[in-house]
Order: sequence, then structure tokens, then C-alpha cells
Amino acid sequence: SPALAASSTALFDSRRRQKLAARSKWIDNRGISGGTPTAEGSSKTGLMKNSDGLEYIKLVHPDTGATSEVYLLGGVVTSYVDGDGTEF
Repeated sequence: SPALAASSTALFDSRRRQKLAARSKWIDNRGISGGTPTAEGSSKTGLMKNSDGLEYIKLVHPDTGATSEVYLLGGVVTSYVDGDGTEF
């Protein structure tokens, strides 16, 4: 029924906003900036989205340039690159 579909869509959107707020708070509490350049200016760090719309957090070490990407869906680390550029 159309009423049921509208109701479940509204609940989904409300839950999505709650998740985004919780993730933003988590990021802010850890001092991670949301997509701003690092000291080197070459990489961005913070909450990102890939081309498929999946959210992940990209971390960049300010001294070595080592990076990691952690997807929020399941907390999966999909990339780790050390300061020398070696990806693991």
C-alpha cells in the first residue's frame, strides 16, 4: 500500500540522519576533520564516500603520510598505505 511505503521511507530517512549524526560526532570527538586537506595539502582525511556511495573514513598520518581507509559498513579496513607508499 502507498501509505506503508511512505511510512517505511520516512523511518529509513530518520534512521539515516541518526547514523550520520552519530558518525559525525564520533569523527569530531577524535579530532578528525571532515574532508579537509592535511598539512601536506595532497591528501584529504575524514568522512568520505566512494563512487558507489559507501561511506568510509580516511586517515592520514601527518608526519609520515601513511593512510588507511575504513568503511563504516562492517568496519572493514580496505586500504593501508605506509609512509613509503607501500600498500598492504
